[in-house]
Amino acid sequence: MAAGVVEGDRVNYRTTMSAFRTLGFSNEMKNALIKIVAAVLHLGNVAFTSNDDKIEIAGASEKQLNLVPGLLEVDSNAVVTALTERVIAVKGEVMQKTHTLMQAEYGRDALAK
Repeated sequence: MAAGVVEGDRVNYRTTMSAFRTLGFSNEMKNALIKIVAAVLHLGNVAFTSNDDKIEIAGASEKQLNLVPGLLEVDSNAVVTALTERVIAVKGEVMQKTHTLMQAEYGRDALAK
């Protein structure tokens, strides 16, 4: 079974690369698209925990999350902050507020979209 899945993946990969060539994608464009898709897939595996009204990345998810900043070429702290906090501006004053568990999950999904 595993060999058939791997061979199917190879065929799909070759088909995709062929389509990129047919459409005139440069190597840089192909690599960028592959990195974005990989980052979205890793983001989908990130889970959160809530401790004393503080949202944290679940232990097993840290490995997945650590891959995302490199793939998207962004700061790792910015990714964690974007997933766990929000910025509120009221009457010219800017404050950061921690997400609830539901808000963090919604934010993760919105970022992936």
